[in-house]
Amino acid sequence: MPSAYKQQVIELLMSIETGDEKPLAYINPSRYIRHNLAVGDGVEDSSHA
Repeated sequence: MPSAYKQQVIELLMSIETGDEKPLAYINPSRYIRHNLAVGDGVEDSSHA
């Protein structure tokens, strides 16, 4: 895995703690799979978990 992808994963995971929504742009909305049914559908709803 290229280091750029690793950095994106790190930023995305850190955004859970910080609330930063910028890393959500790394997720391809057409390939997003919702695993937590308590969270709304789509990438946009995931930011409100």
